[in-house]
Amino acid sequence: MAAIPVHTAASAAKAARAERNLIQALRAANAVSATKAAALPAIEGLEDSQLERLVQSGVIGRVSGFYYLDQVALEERTQTRRTAGLVALVIAATAVAVALLVLATRS
Repeated sequence: MAAIPVHTAASAAKAARAERNLIQALRAANAVSATKAAALPAIEGLEDSQLERLVQSGVIGRVSGFYYLDQVALEERTQTRRTAGLVALVIAATAVAVALLVLATRS
């Protein structure tokens, strides 16, 4: 199994934390629709490219320089990620089972 470089894992953790903080800040500001959009709060570690990906994915909406959380889009993305994770887990478990079966039949 290949090791994940520490700087990559740390960067991913920092980006995930910044995203969670942004989502929490928008919820706290009740910026949950275009009519309730608010100024973007200062979020430590939030990169412009990361914000742009969230806007492009529809999780964060932007109206005249103000931002809001699209909770439906966030839930859909969360569900998609969970499903993808589950599929990856099933594939990995199947590969392990096949490898064990092959090893057992060689004996």
